[in-house]
Amino acid sequence: MEDKNIIYNKTNDNITPIDTSAKDFAFEADAAKARRQMEERARVMNQPIDTSAKDFALKAELEKAKRALLEDQQAMYQDIDVTHKTR
Repeated sequence: MEDKNIIYNKTNDNITPIDTSAKDFAFEADAAKARRQMEERARVMNQPIDTSAKDFALKAELEKAKRALLEDQQAMYQDIDVTHKTR
């Protein structure tokens, strides 16, 4: 009865098993490494992207632009008020 895990080399009616354990271990290690990489990739892809720093920077830039616009408008209206007072 032959073991299915061992490859037998049948020459001259002598059964000599070929040791495939090293090849099997290498295959198992490669499969485990590939599985870990796939799991890591899936874990990273399923996480939400942290955009909080980017959002805060955009919000600060928007506030700065609004403040500059309001200051320009106030300066414009102050100039108008001053010209009306002098007439």
